[in-house]
Amino acid sequence: MQKRMQWIAAIWAAGAYVVLLLVPAYRYVSDTAGTDGSRTVESGSRTLAEVVGPRIYIVLAIPLLAALLTVFPWPFGFRRIADRIGATIAAVFAVVGAFTLGMFFLPTAFLLLAAAVMPATPPPSASNSKST
Repeated sequence: MQKRMQWIAAIWAAGAYVVLLLVPAYRYVSDTAGTDGSRTVESGSRTLAEVVGPRIYIVLAIPLLAALLTVFPWPFGFRRIADRIGATIAAVFAVVGAFTLGMFFLPTAFLLLAAAVMPATPPPSASNSKST
């Protein structure tokens, strides 16, 4: 159940990353009056990448990388640490950016936090999986 929650969180974060970069997030209207009394109205929309610039790719990658950190096949001793670090990073990102981009990553943060507090189950050992 824990891994499933982490994979869902990673897929959600990847989807949010793609949607936030590709779907127009800003609309604009420009109204210009000429000296001869003419009026020009221009409207359109822009994506986050067009408005903010290339740094948005890095900013939006933070919760995605945090989610991917939890699904990486770490050895058992490091897995719980990676789970907690990933959950903390995603939660901090969601809280700090709650009024802007963070709300799109709240499901990622909730799923990773829930998975991080679940009890750890060691992987099945080779001796336990052999049938006699």
